Amino acid sequence: MVYRASWLKALFIRLNPEMFRDAINERPEATRVLFAQDYISYDASADKDNIGDLLANSFVEIIKMAAGLVDTDTLASAARQKQSDELKRRYGEYLLTEVEYTCAFPGCGRKLSIIHKGKVIHSYDIATIDKKKAPALENLLALCPRCYGLYSLDDDKKKVKDLRQ
Repeated sequence: MVYRASWLKALFIRLNPEMFRDAINERPEATRVLFAQDYISYDASADKDNIGDLLANSFVEIIKMAAGLVDTDTLASAARQKQSDELKRRYGEYLLTEVEYTCAFPGCGRKLSIIHKGKVIHSYDIATIDKKKAPALENLLALCPRCYGLYSLDDDKKKVKDLRQ
């Protein structure tokens, strides 16, 4: 069982949602509009410009759930997403500036914003550094979606210490 868990984590680390997002974003505008119209019932913010990110994030979530790496309780998942959206709205720009638009996870360094067809696209999630404490500004960091997913699964106290610094 331990072997299976480590194999699934290794598989999850290798997921590349950026390639999926880019494949969607390269589709004609009319196609992206149709994708966004279909997806809007899941996320009211869906439009032709962000549908690639939304679908890529959903793709990663589906794989994590199928692999048993996240809690499948729909209410808990919805609550986490709602909290993440609220934290982005309240603190997103400040946290992006604080980490200089680069993932703060030790050893990552991915850019949290890219310029695509003349538009800036942010791709990040906000993590609570110490998961036992409230999500206050001094306890939050902007991470790339992949590192956010990994950190959400990990309770390593050393990582908490590293992220605090």
